[in-house]
Amino acid sequence: MAQTRLVATSTGGAGHSPRAATLVRGRFYADGDSLRFRAEALDARSGQILFVLDPVAGPRPKPMDAIERVRQRVTAALATHLNPRLSDWTSAASKPTTLEAYQEYALGVELFLELDYRAAISHYTRAARLDPDFSLAQLDAALAYMNLGEFREADSIGQLVGQMSERLAPFDRYWLRWMQAHLRGDRATALQAVRQAAGLTAGSEAWYQVGYEARALNRPREAVEALGRLDPAKAGEQGWYRYWNQLTTAYHLMGKHREELEAGRAGRRQYPDILPTLAYEVRALAALGQTESVPQRLDEALSMPSYDGWNSGTLLQTAAEELEAHGHTGPARDARRRWKTWLDSRPAEERASESHRFSLGRLLHLEGNLPDARALFLSLAAEHPDSVSYAGYLGVLAARENDEVEAERIVGWLGALHRPYQAGHPALWQARIEARLGRADRALDRLGEAFARGRQSDLWLHTDIDLASLREHPRYRALARPKD
Repeated sequence: MAQTRLVATSTGGAGHSPRAATLVRGRFYADGDSLRFRAEALDARSGQILFVLDPVAGPRPKPMDAIERVRQRVTAALATHLNPRLSDWTSAASKPTTLEAYQEYALGVELFLELDYRAAISHYTRAARLDPDFSLAQLDAALAYMNLGEFREADSIGQLVGQMSERLAPFDRYWLRWMQAHLRGDRATALQAVRQAAGLTAGSEAWYQVGYEARALNRPREAVEALGRLDPAKAGEQGWYRYWNQLTTAYHLMGKHREELEAGRAGRRQYPDILPTLAYEVRALAALGQTESVPQRLDEALSMPSYDGWNSGTLLQTAAEELEAHGHTGPARDARRRWKTWLDSRPAEERASESHRFSLGRLLHLEGNLPDARALFLSLAAEHPDSVSYAGYLGVLAARENDEVEAERIVGWLGALHRPYQAGHPALWQARIEARLGRADRALDRLGEAFARGRQSDLWLHTDIDLASLREHPRYRALARPKD
């Protein structure tokens, strides 16, 4: 048996952690007609082993073929280890075995954090094509598909990766289990699986997903604890602004609105120029009754650009709903008036768009302008006859107008739907219609069904005007009460 030092590389300087040096050493030995190579990396100061690569074998007459594969794996492993966005969790996950696969994957991570999920998918897919055993790249492509709402594509990837479940790294195995449970609406199993994945890491983004799933199961204390394991600024300038949504929502569900406001302002300090973090502050101000501060924030919102599905109108809607939910009727009415003014001010092309008409329909519904709301949702439903939301709004409006026959028809249509990836959405609309019809027990049965099928707990539990008649009911209060 012989031993040789393969390479030593120093780290340091701008953008790098203060690991002074990383030493890579290797051994090779004869095994019949083959040579087997092993390599490991150590912290040069402490001697701590940072990672060990799987053995690489090659024919004795051609040792350079195996040595080249070792070089590629060492280079990829070092690049992964020294990347601060990847190093925390990859010890338990599959890793790229070539520098080219690493580079594609790292680009995918950057684009994912920039919310360019479509572009991220292309790089994740290339990384997996370059390195077929790099299953984490495939799973992260599936996650990007999920964020795009393309659940069938995500499920297909999960089924493909599941075919090699026996060979998956521990992190990948739990990550796959989380993803598949999430897709089928089994939130309890999803939370258990993602806890196991995160438990293999120190401060990785997997803890964000624990926070998300815990909050979705109305376990806000666990969500706050999980998110507290992360440094929200670690990802740098791009970061992940949605961290602050999970944290502020968890505090809101707990009724800890001062902590919510503090977290919302921390999010704004990190991301001062985007609408979502401004919304998190507005929600907390509304809950605290600091209604004199809300109009100032709304003034600010009117000059900010759209971002990740948020525009000035969605922020005005958020303010109106939160103010109403917390008993501030006058300020809520003012926010709705400003929302209507904003909608009316949009260019003609935008006013004709589906998203604008949907937003206007929601406002008319909140304002109690039932005929105009009904006309809008009828036109939207005619364009999208399979839409659960448009049918649901028409059912609620029928119930509000005492058209019990039409409301019942839509409840039946929703109940007959058997589509995958709905996460209890049809049952939630059934609950809203039944509540508007004054059938509290039936509404609560449907609401329980929605949760059982994967509907997540969120702020809608206290802002949804169609469920307002249920809020004092013991069963509703039990559903809304934090579970931890």
